[in-house]
Amino acid sequence: MERTAQVLGCSPNTVKVQSSRALRSLRTDPDLSLFTNREVVP
Repeated sequence: MERTAQVLGCSPNTVKVQSSRALRSLRTDPDLSLFTNREVVP
């Protein structure tokens, strides 16, 4: 995360928070459940 933050010009915490939000969105997207063996959990 340190390197990513440095390249993006933001703090490592920003990278961590934004990554977490993006992954949560991907996990809860009903359209993407077709590509996994998991049920969508809101």
